[in-house]
Amino acid sequence: MVEKVSTAFVKLGIDTTLGGMPVRGNVGMQYIHTDQSSTGFYRIGNVISPVTRGTSYDDWLPSLNLNAEVAANTYVRMGLGKTLARGRIDDMRAGAEVKINAATQVGGPTTWGGSGGNPELQPWRATAFDLSFERYFGKRSYVAFAGFYKDLKTYIYKQNWIVDFSAFPNTSNPPLATPLNPLAIFETPANGNGGQVHGAELSASLDAGLWNAALDGFGVTGSISVVASNVAPNGPGTSQKLPGLSGTSSNLTGYYEKNGFQVRVSQRYRSAFRGEINGLHNAREFSNIEAERQVDAQIGYEFQTGSLKGLSVLLQANNLTNAPYVTTQGNGFGDVVAVERYDTYGRQLLLGVTYKY
Repeated sequence: MVEKVSTAFVKLGIDTTLGGMPVRGNVGMQYIHTDQSSTGFYRIGNVISPVTRGTSYDDWLPSLNLNAEVAANTYVRMGLGKTLARGRIDDMRAGAEVKINAATQVGGPTTWGGSGGNPELQPWRATAFDLSFERYFGKRSYVAFAGFYKDLKTYIYKQNWIVDFSAFPNTSNPPLATPLNPLAIFETPANGNGGQVHGAELSASLDAGLWNAALDGFGVTGSISVVASNVAPNGPGTSQKLPGLSGTSSNLTGYYEKNGFQVRVSQRYRSAFRGEINGLHNAREFSNIEAERQVDAQIGYEFQTGSLKGLSVLLQANNLTNAPYVTTQGNGFGDVVAVERYDTYGRQLLLGVTYKY
């Protein structure tokens, strides 16, 4: 795969007031020219022949970022722009396999067929909008609420194209009759219908000492996000979920940091999602990965006086509850699912010692 990408951009800073509010940010534009090609081989029967294919395209990507201080220690941030992400490199390979399908019934016709990559594949393109509200308290505390919306103009998934196979020789083995109809289905990754991805996140970091001096050193940080999408990654009319997309994710950490001591207990959670994994011969496969909740902890101490000053000791314990990794699959009986994998990896203890002078 050969790819040449030329990029030009311009950016202007913004530092002004609007309705008495300080507003900062920037506005910009990127121009991207992409020229891509791939050299590979197509095979039909026992004959292998080289093939080179490719394409070029242009993109204009405007963006706008603003940060307004709507009140003391209170900010509203906004981002708006067009973005792109290139497809998988193996999807853009030129290699292909062409075959002649034997007649399915006596006296029936043979048909062409094939599958392979698509070096003419163009990237995922989207328009993105982000908005957040942030309130800060002191040096270590804040509360923020953010939302985002992404409109994917296109999504890459395997499609069946009608292709003219008349240029291919009949080298089928065992020998089969040359199909009378040169038009047939070729399966390849291609740009298709996109959709929307949207969500919201609430996050906070709270220093308990701000509200009660007796709690100085204690605090809590955390976030929770909710995401939804109507993208059909296998094409219109399919029900599979977007790979890697969890509907709910969260993390929560309680801590104490004072007088050299450092104690933290954290919990992270991720709801079930459709995972993308490497299967047989490194082929891309999908699996339903069940919800996971993991708890970690650590305790440390830094000597601040005496002959040991500068010495720090830290003990970490990961996966305290030995949370399992579980995948499931349908078993052919309606909505009932069966466990595919149930793995536990045990707890992990790490002890570290550092010294600085």
